[in-house]
Amino acid sequence: YVGVNGAPVSQYNLKLSKDDVVIVDLSFTTSNYKNLVEICNTARTVTWIDHHKSSFDVVSKFKSELQSIKNLTYFISMCASGAALTYTYFNCIDMINDMYKNKNFYMFYRIIFNNLY
Repeated sequence: YVGVNGAPVSQYNLKLSKDDVVIVDLSFTTSNYKNLVEICNTARTVTWIDHHKSSFDVVSKFKSELQSIKNLTYFISMCASGAALTYTYFNCIDMINDMYKNKNFYMFYRIIFNNLY
C-alpha cells in the first residue's frame, strides 16, 4: 500500500534498487502521481497495471513525463478489471494488441515481448 492516500514513498525507506516492482489495480491520481515517480526513482523497473478512471487521467495529463521515465511500463485500460488486465499483460500478447485499438486504452512499454512468451 505504499504511495496510497498521498503518503510519500520516502517515509517507508524502501530499498528497491535491484527489484522489479509490479503495481496492480492501484489507482494513482493527478494529485499523488508523484508517488509513482518516486517508486520509479527507487526501483530497478516498475510495471503499473490499472483500470481506474483516475489512472487514465494521470496518463492523459502527464503522458510525456511518464514516457520519459526509462524504467516505467504502464498498461492502463478502463475496458477490463485490474485482474483481467494483469492476466492479459503477462499471458496474452495478442489480446493486448487488440485492446490497443480501443480509444479508452493507454499502453506504453519499453520491454521486449519475447520475454512474455
